[in-house]
Formats: sequence, structure tokens, C-alpha cells
Amino acid sequence: MDTKTAFKALKDRIKDLSGRQRPLKRARKTTLPADERRIALEKAGMSPSTVPTEAAWEVSRRRAKITACLNLCHELRGSEHRHGPGDKWLYGKYDKELREEFLVGK
Repeated sequence: MDTKTAFKALKDRIKDLSGRQRPLKRARKTTLPADERRIALEKAGMSPSTVPTEAAWEVSRRRAKITACLNLCHELRGSEHRHGPGDKWLYGKYDKELREEFLVGK
């Protein structure tokens, strides 16, 4: 895949992930009323029966995905800036998947 197409696809993926991340972060709050939690989970694309610990786990998974996408975008642009990986195992997993998908570094 050429760099321009990969960059656009990564930007679209970041927009999608971050759009679903905001309501999910709200849904992991334990003091949130049940009806607000249900609405937030539906906006995030998750089941309304999801418990706060599952929502918190999904927040960290999506954070690692977003960070891997951002760092690959920086690399494609030629920028030296990188965002911190957070959970290194999750970040490494998603970084590897993205590189295989977009054929970067081969």
C-alpha cells in the first residue's frame, strides 16, 4: 500500500477509535447511573450489560490501538515524534498488526 493511502486509512481509524473511546471512558465510571451507562456503552459499540472493569480493559486496549496508529502516522510522515506506548505488550501487539496490514517496514 502506498504511503498516502496508508496515512489516510490510519487517520480514519484513529477518528473511529477515538470517537468510540470518549463514551467508553465515561461508561467505566462506577458512580454513573445505570441508564447513562447503558447509553454510553451503546455509543461505544459495546453491550449494555458490560461491567465497569470490562469497560476499563477496553479503554486500555483502544488506547494502545490509537497510540500505535498515531506513531505509525508519524513514521509515515517522517516525523521523529512518538507517543508513549503505555501498556507495552498491547502496544507491541497492535503495532505489529498495523505494520503487517499496511506493509510498512518490509
